[in-house]
Amino acid sequence: ALEWAEAALQADPYQENAYQASFMAYAQLGNRVQLQRSYQRCQQVLEHDLGLAPMPTTKAAYQRAEQTLHQL
Repeated sequence: ALEWAEAALQADPYQENAYQASFMAYAQLGNRVQLQRSYQRCQQVLEHDLGLAPMPTTKAAYQRAEQTLHQL
């Protein structure tokens, strides 16, 4: 999942579903630093390039990933 997400984001850095997949992949790996970096990257790219915030589903995916980390 992580390889797909990273490849998808290289091709199109605005694919929020790819960010969402990366959040859960990093959480399942127990990698909080990369999880947080991925969300920050999502926020920055969308805000800087498009003037948008992440979709509610992307925010929810990040929160689920954080909860998954707490359960590990």
